[in-house]
Amino acid sequence: MSKPKKEYVNNLKLKQELEKSFEQDKLTNAAVDMFLLMVEGATKKYEGRYFCPEDREDCMQAAIAHIWCSWKKFDMTQDNPFGYFAKIIFNVFSGQFKEIRSKGFTKLDYDIVNVEKNDENGNKKTSSKKIIHYKQTISIDDSLMNLI
Repeated sequence: MSKPKKEYVNNLKLKQELEKSFEQDKLTNAAVDMFLLMVEGATKKYEGRYFCPEDREDCMQAAIAHIWCSWKKFDMTQDNPFGYFAKIIFNVFSGQFKEIRSKGFTKLDYDIVNVEKNDENGNKKTSSKKIIHYKQTISIDDSLMNLI
């Protein structure tokens, strides 16, 4: 017998919270929590691609800001608010990564490390994780270095 798939954001509950939000003309706390979970989940897809922790936070902030500004554009006759907002989040992340890459960083090398985790039953599981090293390829002018 297979385990039931765990949903971190339920589509029906999200739609119900959006209906309440439209009635109140502001997002409910539960809807905000669901959007934050979706954004957090999206960051996992890009794990290992951030140049620094601030880049991850920038991506998250941009996605949250975009949802905040566009949640009222969702058509309540649609059945899939999760898909609609997930697409928005991933589009924002894509745009942010284009901006991050334009900073002038390139991949230098990577290491594969083994990570040990305990599963639900307490058994140790080993998985591999790729750690990417980057280098900055643009030169910083001496006049700019004085500002830093």
